[in-house]
Amino acid sequence: TLLDLAGVPAPANVEGRSFAAWFTDEAAPPPRDAIFAMFQGANNESRCVRTRDAKLIRTFTPRRRHELPIDIANVVQRVRCPTVELFDLARDPNEFTDVGADPAYATMRAGLSARLWAWLEEVNDPVLRGPVPTPYYREAIAEYAERRS
Repeated sequence: TLLDLAGVPAPANVEGRSFAAWFTDEAAPPPRDAIFAMFQGANNESRCVRTRDAKLIRTFTPRRRHELPIDIANVVQRVRCPTVELFDLARDPNEFTDVGADPAYATMRAGLSARLWAWLEEVNDPVLRGPVPTPYYREAIAEYAERRS
């Protein structure tokens, strides 16, 4: 986008799509109708697709949320996060209500899910081959391999 706005041709190895027309022409359509994202954290591995009107999040590793307030006598008190979360951004822009399990949203869920799977395949996301090892796992296994040799 910056190169396009500066009038400089983008090198062949630069990936992406210019948003320049969207900044300079009020009638220009948005350069894409969806964005895709990933989150790779210590206790969460998830992928997301977001359109103007909806957001679908698919969680690949267990993520647990504590019930609040936490009963100190029962520290195992947890709530499992759903595998798929869906938010109707047209009706709920702040994402307060997960409608992923609502049958009225089955078509929206299926469509966004299909787009997300297609993107994961297109970018050859490693999550499709299994859980992505954390740096802690790699370090532990390296020490284990050293021990074995």
